[in-house]
Amino acid sequence: MDQAKKMLILKIVVIIIVALIAITIVLMTLSLSAANALLVPIEEQLSSLEKGGTEAAYNLTSEEFKKSVSLEEFNNFVKTNPILSSKNNRTFKEKIIQNDAGLVKGLISSEATGGALFVEYNLIKENGQWKIIHFKVSPNPIVD
Repeated sequence: MDQAKKMLILKIVVIIIVALIAITIVLMTLSLSAANALLVPIEEQLSSLEKGGTEAAYNLTSEEFKKSVSLEEFNNFVKTNPILSSKNNRTFKEKIIQNDAGLVKGLISSEATGGALFVEYNLIKENGQWKIIHFKVSPNPIVD
């Protein structure tokens, strides 16, 4: 094989490797942005609760959630968990999407109340937007 053919093969191999790396980066970026989209209704809900907007926070939940939990029950839940409505710090380390369902787990802590809650949010796509269908809080890590 002459030198020109070797150089051509080397160029093709390099182009294929670069293309594979580029595709991997694009796929990872898309995956991360999709998982971060799960956080939008959660962050909006917590921000609304911090501002005293319980009804606005309730409206970020799915229709199925609203069928099973009234606004009054939601208000009572928030009152019994004051960390949710105080200025808080939040860290969400686990974000999973499977089709039109999502799961987010994390920790919410508050300097004002001095406490912390482990949280787990289940979300569904409703009319093209992520909505909270269920969430639970616990002073201890939530294990499935």
